[in-house]
Amino acid sequence: MSGCFFPFVALRQLAETAAAKRMSVSSLREVITAGEQLQITPKSAGLFGQLHACRLQNQYGPTESHVVTVFTLSGPPAAVADASPIGRPIANADIYILDPHLQPVPIGVTGEIHIGGAVLARGYLGRADLTEERFIADPFCRASWSQVYKSGDLARYLPDGNIQYLGRNDGQVKIRGYRVELGEIEAVLSSHPVVRQAVITAVRGGDRDTRLMAYVTIADERLVDVGEMKSFLEDRLPAYMVPSHFMKLDSFPLTPKRQAGPKVVACRRA
Repeated sequence: MSGCFFPFVALRQLAETAAAKRMSVSSLREVITAGEQLQITPKSAGLFGQLHACRLQNQYGPTESHVVTVFTLSGPPAAVADASPIGRPIANADIYILDPHLQPVPIGVTGEIHIGGAVLARGYLGRADLTEERFIADPFCRASWSQVYKSGDLARYLPDGNIQYLGRNDGQVKIRGYRVELGEIEAVLSSHPVVRQAVITAVRGGDRDTRLMAYVTIADERLVDVGEMKSFLEDRLPAYMVPSHFMKLDSFPLTPKRQAGPKVVACRRA
């Protein structure tokens, strides 16, 4: 094979399998990855370190626009930062990094990615309210038909002109290529008869895989265990939205800082 397209999770799996089984993929000449933030893991750095003639392209673009930026990694992958840049706009795509007042941010300052141009969708089918919220008038074009999409993605310009993705400005994360709203999981878990409160966070493990963790306070410890809470979520949510870890707490912190952290009652991996 000479070229392949992989979501990041599949690319990482290829690198790990190639390392474990000592597979040769020397025929690869180009790899394109998208769908989730590219992370240069030790195994992927080792894989591309052996493929001197292979080009790695990191692409960015939400469903509402498809691909809008491309960054081609040059040099040894191990020398690239942990979070690879997403590059520069492609043809027919307009990218603006704006502050809350829709003003362009300076180099190095975090802002929200706004997407315009011919690559942009017209809106959401049957969701006029969400379309109005996310697809707004282009602040840099007077044409009545010109729109930009408020992506909710945070980024900044690097000194060389490339864009670096920095995460989300809300509770949305990507798990195995799927968009996940943490608040949706919290709402479902909080509906459990014995759960008082629930907080879901996304954490990155030692293998740099993003996983979901659930923190809960329980009304009656005798009536529920971790396995039962997991089964409760599995009956109501897709598998990728079910946390892999659950932690029971006496109570949640009420302020950003505390002298002592919350007492851990139990910590188990489901």
